[in-house]
Amino acid sequence: MRLFVAVDLDEPRRLAAAQAAASIARRLDAAGLGRSLKWVDPRNLHLTLRFIGEVHDERGSAIRDALGRPLNTPAFDLTLGGAGVFPPSGNPRVLWLGVVQGASELAGLHEEIEGRLRAMGESPDDRPFSSHLTLARFKDLDRGRGESVRAAIREERLDAGPCRVEAVTLYQSRLAPAGPTYTVLLRSPLAR
Repeated sequence: MRLFVAVDLDEPRRLAAAQAAASIARRLDAAGLGRSLKWVDPRNLHLTLRFIGEVHDERGSAIRDALGRPLNTPAFDLTLGGAGVFPPSGNPRVLWLGVVQGASELAGLHEEIEGRLRAMGESPDDRPFSSHLTLARFKDLDRGRGESVRAAIREERLDAGPCRVEAVTLYQSRLAPAGPTYTVLLRSPLAR
């Protein structure tokens, strides 16, 4: 099974993020860049705290146990902000919305999840944590078009208000040609 841990958005923030994605898509289409993106289905929008990857069923059960206990991180608010791309220079691979409030709390939550996974023998994630909401992934973008993408998204702003984060979700992801499907395996509450 393929697993990841995420923070879910409430419905108003999910809709606002989907509207921002549609606005960006129109600008990228107008610039002739729209066909180079694979958009995340709005129902699947989330903030990934930790991608775990493929594990056997027994290991998945152990991960579920490790993450099933309530977390020590207190509940908090997060607010999404402007758009950006990874990497910050060169050809983009990921289009995202940033976190303008709650980023330090998300980083602390990531560290708590990471600590629980390390305690059970999972290899640590070598990449630095960067809180963001993935909107799309680039495919077949012509080299040298990165600055055109950055210019098209530069002015995107999202003013959707704060989203209360009260739990993390362990998901199983199944990949398919039509896009991934996510199944909730557990929700672990944050401290009150």
